[in-house]
Formats: sequence, structure tokens, C-alpha cells
Amino acid sequence: MNKKNNKELEKKLEEAVEKTAKNAEKFVEKTLGKIIGFIVTIVVNVIILAVINYHYDRFSFLTTEFPEWLPYANASIFASIIAQVLLFVIPSKTTKPLFELFSNIFSLISIIFLRLIYPFDWSMLIDKSWVDILAKVSMTGVIIAVFIATVVNGVKFAIEAFGLKIKCKEEE
Repeated sequence: MNKKNNKELEKKLEEAVEKTAKNAEKFVEKTLGKIIGFIVTIVVNVIILAVINYHYDRFSFLTTEFPEWLPYANASIFASIIAQVLLFVIPSKTTKPLFELFSNIFSLISIIFLRLIYPFDWSMLIDKSWVDILAKVSMTGVIIAVFIATVVNGVKFAIEAFGLKIKCKEEE
């Protein structure tokens, strides 16, 4: 009977070790993925900041009005970086939509002002009219998409922060 108990104990111990190892592996993969994603996001944002602030004059399609948009772009990029840092430091189901909402608001303001200032000149192209229309329609689409994301994140935050319950007709 003692040998039987030992075998059962060994089996349970092996199962527990395997389960713990699998959980640890999943945790490391998930954490490593978050760290890599965080670093890549920050690096890309810093590169974009450098290009739009110091090298924009290399792009022939940008007009002299482009620097008017830079404060909005910079604010949006810094808000994105701040949101990423906060999401990394305070990973919470409640705060995630709040940080994304914060970033969305700055992005929305930036793209609206980009559309209003419209610092682009497509004269170097043979048929510039289609590029102009495509750029304006695309920016309008981005404004709509970011607006929707802002509303969605606002609703998510309200649900998480205030414990709001949304009843479906089927639940009644």
C-alpha cells in the first residue's frame, strides 16, 4: 500500500510540475510578446517623431503649411507613447480602455487638423486629382474610424469602471 501511495504521489507531483512548467512557459511567451510589442511601438513612434520634425523637408509633396500641423502630430505621438507606457506599467482590464481613449482623443484631434490644414501638394504627379481625392477620402475615413474607436473605448471604460451591465433583449 505504501508503494501504491508513493506512485500516486509521484504521478500527481509530475502532473503538477508539468502544469506549472506549461503555465510558466505561457507566461514567459505572453510577457516577452508584450515587452517586444512595447519596445517596437516606442521605437516606431520615436522614428516617426524624428522624421516628421527634422526630415519633412525631404518630401516634395509637403507644403510650407506642414509645420502648422506638427504640434498636433507631436501631441498625438507623445500621447500614444504615454498610453503605451501606462498600459505596460499598469496592465488592467479597467485602465486599458482609458489609456486607449486618451490616445484616441489626441489622434482624432491630430488627423482632423491634418485634414483641415491639408499640407500636401501633388503637382509633381501627372494626374494629381485622383491622389488628392484619395488622400482626402482616406483622411476622412481615418477620422471616422478613430472617432468610432474613441466611442468604443469610452463605453468600454464606463462598463469596466462603473460596473455597468448591458442587458440584451434575449436575456430578459
